[in-house]
Amino acid sequence: MVQNSEKNNLDSDRRRYPRIPIEIKFFCKSPAPSQEDGLLHFYSRDLSCGGVFLKGKAILNPGNVVHLDFKLPEHDQTISVSGVVIRATDDGMGVRFLTLNINEFEMVEDFVNDML
Repeated sequence: MVQNSEKNNLDSDRRRYPRIPIEIKFFCKSPAPSQEDGLLHFYSRDLSCGGVFLKGKAILNPGNVVHLDFKLPEHDQTISVSGVVIRATDDGMGVRFLTLNINEFEMVEDFVNDML
């Protein structure tokens, strides 16, 4: 059995970056050829420098690599990032970012910190 203090340590290890609740539109290159424009559209539930939870009926399985494009509110620059689906639920899917460059990382980090 895990003690409360041990559980908190496990949670902090798992959550390396602070998350904020925010709804941002994400575009995902579609693995399904039935999509007219080749893109799937999702809205985020929360965001961190390490990844995002995308709301909706999860159509991708854990382990799938995805390419995402999004813009932070009040920013003109599109952030393009590859990620891996780390979990899928009835509510959506958690995606861990794999390819944020240093400038994009800092942009997301500054945005998240300003929102905390």
